[in-house]
Amino acid sequence: MDYKEKLRELKEKKEWEKLLSASLELYEQDKKERYIIRMIILACEKLGKENDVIPFWEMLAKGENRPEEFSKKLTDYYKKTEEQETWLKWTKRLLLQVLRKKDFDTLEDLWMQLIEAEAIDKTYAFDVASKVETLEEFERAFTLLDLFLLSLEEKKPLPRDVIEIAKRMLEIEGSKVTLRRRLENFYRTIYSGCSEIENFLEKAEINSKANVKDATLLLEKLLNFCPGRYVAHKTWGVGKIVSIDLLFNRLFVDFPALPEHSISLELAFNILSPLEEDDFPVLKIEKKDYLLSLKKENPVLLIKLLLKNEETLSQERVKPMLKGIVNDDEWKTFIEKAKKEAQSKGIEIQRKGNKYVFTRARISKRKRLSMETIKSISDTQKKIEFLFAISRERLTLEEKERWVGYVEEILRKKDISLQKRIELLFIQTNVTGNKNSLKDGLDLLLKDIKRSEKILLISNLSQKRYKKELLLNLGEKDYIIAEKIFLETADDWLRSHSQKILEKKENTKELLLKALQNPYKNPLCFLYCAERIMKGKEKTDLVDKPIILFETLLEFTAKKDALQKIRSKAKAVFSKYCFDIYRWALETSSKEEITILIDIIKKAVAIDSEDKKVLERLAETKYPTLKKTDIEEFFYVTREAIKKKEKELDHLLKIEIPANSEAIGKAARQGDLSENFDYISAKEKQRRLFDRANMLENELSKARPIEDIGYIEGEVGIGTRIILEETKKEKIREILILGPWDSDPHKEVVSHTSPLAGELLGKKVGESFFDNYHKKTYRIVSVEKI
Repeated sequence: MDYKEKLRELKEKKEWEKLLSASLELYEQDKKERYIIRMIILACEKLGKENDVIPFWEMLAKGENRPEEFSKKLTDYYKKTEEQETWLKWTKRLLLQVLRKKDFDTLEDLWMQLIEAEAIDKTYAFDVASKVETLEEFERAFTLLDLFLLSLEEKKPLPRDVIEIAKRMLEIEGSKVTLRRRLENFYRTIYSGCSEIENFLEKAEINSKANVKDATLLLEKLLNFCPGRYVAHKTWGVGKIVSIDLLFNRLFVDFPALPEHSISLELAFNILSPLEEDDFPVLKIEKKDYLLSLKKENPVLLIKLLLKNEETLSQERVKPMLKGIVNDDEWKTFIEKAKKEAQSKGIEIQRKGNKYVFTRARISKRKRLSMETIKSISDTQKKIEFLFAISRERLTLEEKERWVGYVEEILRKKDISLQKRIELLFIQTNVTGNKNSLKDGLDLLLKDIKRSEKILLISNLSQKRYKKELLLNLGEKDYIIAEKIFLETADDWLRSHSQKILEKKENTKELLLKALQNPYKNPLCFLYCAERIMKGKEKTDLVDKPIILFETLLEFTAKKDALQKIRSKAKAVFSKYCFDIYRWALETSSKEEITILIDIIKKAVAIDSEDKKVLERLAETKYPTLKKTDIEEFFYVTREAIKKKEKELDHLLKIEIPANSEAIGKAARQGDLSENFDYISAKEKQRRLFDRANMLENELSKARPIEDIGYIEGEVGIGTRIILEETKKEKIREILILGPWDSDPHKEVVSHTSPLAGELLGKKVGESFFDNYHKKTYRIVSVEKI
């Protein structure tokens, strides 16, 4: 009787002790196949031998066939036994396994467990988010990071990682206005010690700049130059920042020989090195007494401070740095004392000739892998992993020959995936340097493979250089492969390389026209072509009607059934080239076409209200008859909000503007106004103050108290509190509809001018509505006047 039949018979008879005994006997005879291990697990579970089954759960949890089933058993076991570290290890493994299966509900549940256990750091979070993005689940990647970010926001003090996480989220979805505001508040909180933080935030324009990456880059450059910080210059030495003028983009620094030296910000970014408060040059200025005490009590720590940003320092560099701390006649004693404790503090002090060299102790090097190890590896998959790892070593000629022998043996195996064999072939080329063998090997492996499978293989390879090599190899032989990748891939990097291949063969104009004229068939290719045209990399005559290009881009930014990647890419292209394409459309379209376009723009969610006004004015400039007579508009706010604005206006008119006028007069008395910095600065401030006062007067003339609005029982109106119930989950949500000066989205206080209020106003108790932002349906439970 076959051993499997014997085990199956024992299982059917439910003779668990005999089944366990027989299975273990086979296992000890080196029959470690999956079926036998499953029988051991089944018998142990039925007999309640939980401790005995753990090693076998681990074996299958590390395998390829449904490993998540056994990883789940392990996480449950280690949670129950409160073995925290082991539970974390298996929970993280399980999370990656369910991600590969696209079981997103379980993924989010595990993610929340890890957050609660405070077991997620920034690196791990970014790694998981990137893996989710590769599955084109961009919204889900955003949500995972947001959940992590929310957990960090509760901590005091606020960890600096919140900034990097918010920036990473904005890479996924850069148009999130609320997230931009959160990021701005993170900077405000973390850099509260910087006196210029509010001015820096205003200068960077995180909330309004199209490219938020550029905005944060500028802000972080500015934060290096907060007044009170130190900077270093190779000639001027170390200086303390006195002040910064963002209006004229000037930085004022006190250098030893150049007090209050003025330098342009752009130049400062390039030639000044910001210093931290624990950098040695700063300590030498601010805490010299502390350094003098270290010289006597702990000289090796003094050297360690010098090596904070350096691996090695020579005596020629150390002595000038210690000038004023260690005198020449103290040098010998200082070195002898430091040498006694150097090793225990991770410092090496070595004598070379009559000079010393100071080095941070190096971490011991990783042990070199040996080709002998492969003899003990029986599992083919582990053998492949070992071959990948050892290929990075400097192999001897003999080792290379042995390595190639093992690789060629694996390449002949049909049970190894084609992708693994192709990647091994590329690594073999790196090891041997023989490109001819790569060409021959690829021809052999891909001889009977269908074109569609070849295209999929190119996209799935693990490294970009392998993708490029395979694309070149296949695309130059079969241009249809290059054309299909150009039109259909989601990877613009791969698309650009396929375009280069096609350009060698023929003019690609027809292909580009095909992509531009069929945007809904290959939307990502359409967006790629549109961006290249706007960058000037393709001829503009490819676009027959710029107005259609504008409308299509705008449509893709809000297309609900489109992939998140399409929406994100469309938003990026549109936000960058919106005005350029619009001006182009104005020059090439009729008045009737522009009239229709203006109506589309007015309804567009992707364009903010200020940009809509600018676009409308541009159209009116081109076609003056489009201009309509202004209709007076009113908006409603609470009396409390009106009083605050009136108080602000009163302060401007009675305090700030008169004080500024006095400053202008005082500055004017100093002489030549053309180069009088104080006068120019005060005049610029005057302009800003008057602009603010005029704006407040204008807005107050249109503001009406919410308290004066009548209330219809049970109907949503301005100045009402609404209780909503989510239809599927029965979750309750409370919303207040007030005015634009009262709104606070984080507290669910919304303006009556907002899209959400627009959906709710006029609805009655019992009615339902769909919240476009949260993508949820709610039923109105109650409405009451505030």
